Amino acid sequence: AGEGFVNAQLERKDTRLLMTMALHAADIANPAKPQVIATAWARRSMEEFFRQGDREAELSLPVSPFMDRSKVPLAATIVNCQIGFINVLVRPLLSEWAAFLGPEAERDILVQLEATLRLWENSGAKVIDSWGDFSSVSGKAGASEAAGGGTPSKKGGKEGRKTESGGSSTRNLQA
Repeated sequence: AGEGFVNAQLERKDTRLLMTMALHAADIANPAKPQVIATAWARRSMEEFFRQGDREAELSLPVSPFMDRSKVPLAATIVNCQIGFINVLVRPLLSEWAAFLGPEAERDILVQLEATLRLWENSGAKVIDSWGDFSSVSGKAGASEAAGGGTPSKKGGKEGRKTESGGSSTRNLQA
């Protein structure tokens, strides 16, 4: 463990703060995972954002930033969203968290995070092109997921999980 644990006698409030920080770090750490995972979760996040923006437009509300699929070029919206997410939210927290945990965590977390940031900066449009069409609700990648049809599997089928009532449900996990 890093210096944060040396001779530490934590009070309950300190333990709660550390647990809260660990949970928040885990919640936003997808860009610090291997790129195949990081980009898959970025795609899911953008699908969710665009569904929210679609709903806001249906309700005649202003569409929130980064949630408007009608912005042209759409790839720039997605790339800017991911770069901003990393620079403004993820890197500041994970830098401090990794320093607290020690050199191994700094290496494991921050090296991958920087690689993901470089991917978005240098090849973000290519990543987005590989996702398919986000420009319309019906044409966007993941439309069946948005409709509750499960997530597409590698074999072209749908994966889902059974709910307690026996129905099928998709996982609604966020980046």
